[in-house]
Amino acid sequence: LFCLLLNLSFPNMENINYDLLFKHIKKYEKVTNPIIICIDQNSLDYFQKDLQILWPWPRDIYGIITEYLDYCDVEVTAYDILFTSPDIERLNSDAFYADSAFTSAIDISDNIVLAAQLEDSTLSRMNPLIKSKAYSNITIPDKICANFPKASLPISQFQKSAASLGAVNFSTDEDGIIRKVPLFFKIQDELIPHLGLASYVIGKKIKSVNYDQLKNTLNLDNLSIPLTKSGKYIINWYGKGGVNNSFQYYSFANLFKSAMQWKMKEIPFIKPENLKSKAIFIGATAAGLLDLKPTPVSSIHPYPGVEIYATIYKNLLSQDFITDFSKFSWILIVFIFLFIQSKIWQSDKVVKPLIYSVILFTIPVLLSIFLFKYHDKFLPIVSFEISMILTLIGSVASEYFLAGKKSRLIKKTFNRYLDPKLVKKMIDSTEDMNTAGKEINATVLFSDLQGFTSFSEKLSPQKTVEMLNNYFEKGEKIIFKNNGMLDKYTGDGMMALFGITSNNSDHAIEASQAALDFANLTFLTDQNGNDETKNLETRIGVNTGPLVAGNIGSSRRVDYTAIGNTVNISARLEALNKVFGTTNLISFSTCELANSIFVCRNLDYYNIRGTTEPLQIFTILCKKDKMNKETEKLLKLHNDAIASYHEKNLLDAKEKFNNLLKEFPNDSVAKYFITQC
Repeated sequence: LFCLLLNLSFPNMENINYDLLFKHIKKYEKVTNPIIICIDQNSLDYFQKDLQILWPWPRDIYGIITEYLDYCDVEVTAYDILFTSPDIERLNSDAFYADSAFTSAIDISDNIVLAAQLEDSTLSRMNPLIKSKAYSNITIPDKICANFPKASLPISQFQKSAASLGAVNFSTDEDGIIRKVPLFFKIQDELIPHLGLASYVIGKKIKSVNYDQLKNTLNLDNLSIPLTKSGKYIINWYGKGGVNNSFQYYSFANLFKSAMQWKMKEIPFIKPENLKSKAIFIGATAAGLLDLKPTPVSSIHPYPGVEIYATIYKNLLSQDFITDFSKFSWILIVFIFLFIQSKIWQSDKVVKPLIYSVILFTIPVLLSIFLFKYHDKFLPIVSFEISMILTLIGSVASEYFLAGKKSRLIKKTFNRYLDPKLVKKMIDSTEDMNTAGKEINATVLFSDLQGFTSFSEKLSPQKTVEMLNNYFEKGEKIIFKNNGMLDKYTGDGMMALFGITSNNSDHAIEASQAALDFANLTFLTDQNGNDETKNLETRIGVNTGPLVAGNIGSSRRVDYTAIGNTVNISARLEALNKVFGTTNLISFSTCELANSIFVCRNLDYYNIRGTTEPLQIFTILCKKDKMNKETEKLLKLHNDAIASYHEKNLLDAKEKFNNLLKEFPNDSVAKYFITQC
């Protein structure tokens, strides 16, 4: 409750966290659209020294620029410059001509957005507002509009020619940093969109603009823009501002030179293809022109105002929207974490709860970083962490001063009956222990000790158990080493699952490696070093396919296991080793996934109970990088013989298998096929 109150009462306490995420966590890429034309110090110097033109420049210069950009077929041109009064008379420039030249260029281009500065009532005079056709048929509620009584507007002839006006206002948080902006402004019941939004609407020729109150989104045709509860848009920054950082910059002077080169039929310095189909934002970046703003990514080094409009345009173009984490989900996560935090300190120990608390403190930070970096979601964690600290203090105080004695007595009592690790796991687990399962694709391995039943009759019960424990200990290590899960012991064998607990696609390869490891397994029957099991071999059956895995059992007792035909086939493949005299058999589905790593010997199509069609089976000989000449020779003779066998040329197949048997007298597979022939 305190965490929620902190967050609601002091939302600005999260601003530092928000800024740090942008400065140090956000992954940035170079923005190629839009392009910024900057009125930098180099441009001011060029016009003053080379052309003897002082700032502010004559309007016909902008006309030349606009004509060239129109020739370059740019998508939209946005001027972050206030043309609120007619041009001034100069010795070498006529004001009326300069304004007319710029007006003509705007008329021809038909995609020009001009800046408008919304003002409070202190503004004494303003140009008349000419209603824009682009927003004449839309209705935007006052909730998401910033209302102003006055405005510094372009002169009337510019307004009439421009495709749209764009507001160049900013709103800052209490610490003076720009993070959110209104997307619409209202004056005299007329709407003026933010310059970045207006540029997108004109450039993309948006036909429909409306507000969805239920979703709290501003909709432009098929684009939905999320807004905050106060109706503002959260800007998603792309890194430090200025030249050679996130956006592509061209100097205004270089663009002007290019325009003049174009007029003189020369090759322009900035080629048209570099600007084609791009959005162009023109604005001041020179320090003396005072258009620098504080933002989360550059609070120390001010950010060019024109780049903020370009950033908003790029947000809309790429749908790079920052959204707040769901309030309900946030409250739920806070509750769960604080509940766990209070529970882990109900102990008479300190080290483990302290470690768990550090982990709990770290998880929200990592979650916040992950959501922000990969999903553009902002998770408030400052109030979260403060509440974690308060909960920790409260829990420790409650445990040791109020409930510690009772809690320790309960744990001592039940630890005599239950494994403490199991008790702790049950307490810490956030998952429901239910009997529901899920269908996945995985690999099942069954193992069995060949001839164990007859062999165990020679041993005492104690020796039998000792031998099995030794075998299971080593077998378990093999399974764990290959990322398998030991499902259960099956008398003198094991059932293992691969690919159950993760999205690992190599489960067939891991199970096949485990099968080879079992073939090399040696173990002792007693602690005196007497090896009485040297003639015992482990038989392995491996199959890959769909199965159902989950907690299966009753409401009182459940076990995590797997069921399905894939499991049954694996068990029957293990038993089928007796027929072929092999130590491992794998199905075609396993071989298909593992044959890039292992040398598999193609055996036969076998009718296995539970399958509707004969199953093609294989046995693993070795890993491909361990293959020697002898194995290569065996495989060549076998493949030649099995080809004749599958073609029903049994006399030829028998002869070939006999030849194989001469080379490899102990090969049980060849003996099987000779009998079959």
